[in-house]
Amino acid sequence: MAAQHRNPTNITNDSLEKIPETIAISYLPESESVSKKALAKGLNYFTQGYIHDLRISEVNGAVLVDARCWRSMRKNDSPHSLHIEIGQQKLTESYCTCNAGLNGHCSHIVGLIKSLQGLKLHNCSRVPDQQSCTSIPQTVACASRDKNKPCTCKPLGSCKTPGK
Repeated sequence: MAAQHRNPTNITNDSLEKIPETIAISYLPESESVSKKALAKGLNYFTQGYIHDLRISEVNGAVLVDARCWRSMRKNDSPHSLHIEIGQQKLTESYCTCNAGLNGHCSHIVGLIKSLQGLKLHNCSRVPDQQSCTSIPQTVACASRDKNKPCTCKPLGSCKTPGK
């Protein structure tokens, strides 16, 4: 199924121009059947940066979006491959390589839609370049309890080696 979209006639430009301003979960066929858990996990995949390698292309007037999603459990396994085809106010095709994604209604697809929605809301014109982990500012988690406040250390005495 994916092979038909990965031919040399694809025009890939990663421009968000062809993505509808109104892209939302409601674009999924039978979107009301998507569980609250899948919606929450999909939003988490978007906010935590699990969705990556977004590629937007156009074939015969159809807008195709391919992406990858890091696995949340088996970190050493390859990421899930995601694909959606956007038609008039709906997705005409969606699938993911996860077990639940065979019907196109998994949390990874929700995360991809949320990613596109976020890019459009931030007025991005193109898919931003993927940042490496070393180019992102370091963040340090704060202590969760008041008892973990910093304290001063007692001065250390000088260490003497016996016999010297």
